[in-house]
Amino acid sequence: MNLHELKNQVPETPKAFSEMVKGEVARQEGTNILELAEKRQAMNSKKQTVTPRRLAWRVAAIVLAALILIPSAVYAGIRLFSKVSVEPEGDYGAKVGLEVEAESSKEVTEEAEAVYELPDPIPLVSAELAFIPEGMEWLKPAHLGDPDHPDHRQIALGGIVYDQGDLEDTLLIRDVVDRKVVTVGDREGVYIRLADSYRGNYWRQRLYVFYPEYYHVLEMFFTDEVTLDEAIQTAEGITWTFTGEETSRDKVWAWSDMIAEQVNRGPEVIPVLEASVIGSTSNIQVFSMGDDASGKYDSYAICVEDVQIYDDISVLDEDYFRDLNFYDLADEDGNLLPADVSFILKGDGINSIDTVVGSKTQSEKLVYVTLKFTNTGDETLDHLLFYGSLYTIEEKDGKYIRYLQPSPDGSSYNFISRSNGLVTDNAQYKMQYFDVAYDGYGDGGNHISYLEPGESAIVHIGWIVDEETLPYLFLSMDPSGAISFDQGPAILFDLRQ
Repeated sequence: MNLHELKNQVPETPKAFSEMVKGEVARQEGTNILELAEKRQAMNSKKQTVTPRRLAWRVAAIVLAALILIPSAVYAGIRLFSKVSVEPEGDYGAKVGLEVEAESSKEVTEEAEAVYELPDPIPLVSAELAFIPEGMEWLKPAHLGDPDHPDHRQIALGGIVYDQGDLEDTLLIRDVVDRKVVTVGDREGVYIRLADSYRGNYWRQRLYVFYPEYYHVLEMFFTDEVTLDEAIQTAEGITWTFTGEETSRDKVWAWSDMIAEQVNRGPEVIPVLEASVIGSTSNIQVFSMGDDASGKYDSYAICVEDVQIYDDISVLDEDYFRDLNFYDLADEDGNLLPADVSFILKGDGINSIDTVVGSKTQSEKLVYVTLKFTNTGDETLDHLLFYGSLYTIEEKDGKYIRYLQPSPDGSSYNFISRSNGLVTDNAQYKMQYFDVAYDGYGDGGNHISYLEPGESAIVHIGWIVDEETLPYLFLSMDPSGAISFDQGPAILFDLRQ
């Protein structure tokens, strides 16, 4: 396997944008994004012929949210004035806001005031790009990138309904090391650069462009290899077209929703991890290899058929690599490279940023698990979701204790980051590889399409882990990707080596 062929892997869409899109799709259509895209493409194909590039953006734009169509009779005679602000909050926070004012003739004063009331229903919009940076193409809806660039030169675009008209209503962004107001065509925008992340975040640059006449904000995420000039040119080239479709206000993601979410969340509190007791034999059930955990899941059983530890990744199928730059994990022959492991004390993003409190070099291993899923019920199971997380746990005197790798000098920390891009938080390795995927359903495709009563399916899951943690590995197959140890019985599979 030629690992350099893996350079076409695309970094995951930034979490904030991904969550917004998924929530927006759910609110608008009550369906998943793939079904929505297929539906929109079918509709567009009946109306007109469009190029794949334009179609990709049209699908994304309809998902974005909505813009406001201001009646021309009202808009005539109204001048909009907007003041963009980006103010510091502490040493590393930035508050982004916009104040909109209208100037109109006396005859249309009342209509001018009404412009700033968000109507319901809201007309939807599609968009077209006149400029795409050289070497980039549509990699997926709302996601531009250079597939041949090994450092992931990418742009992701999102949209938010703008329904605030006061600079007192500002969005707080954390971990900011650069901020400024920029000119984007005939309007203003805000550029934000975040501190270098130790959590595998490629998306350290953002651009917010405000469209007050449409009550809309364009939110653009872009990676380090994309220049601000390229991002601005891309934003300047966007033109909008109303689709004739509408949606209700409660189905869109708005600027005020983002502000309310951060207010409701309150100040960020970051507890330092502790090697605390997480359960006992009474509320944690542990299964060994070959044990059939029947009756422990809803209408299906899971059995760990085999566990293998490898020094290389040749056993993996490159078509199923997930969320990682696997060509950074190994040499050209597929042998796993050692990783520089950093122990990070997380900052609050306002008065402090993430700080490395210790580091060391660690050998890496591939943990490769074969699982058998069996339908133990009387009905067919459709879209069986699976998710495997490895936890580092130490067993002492009938109790289970979260095992945390000690930092070189014993300093407290919040999470571990590695030079190969892997991050562990809360003593958990998240699922990195799986070879059964049903991409027609759900985000990520980690579904078994269906299982008839009594039928079984084999799934292989892989994790790259620090060699030091091999004696402490337990597997949780909770579909949520997380597990609550104090609301048992928690179910774990013993993978200790």
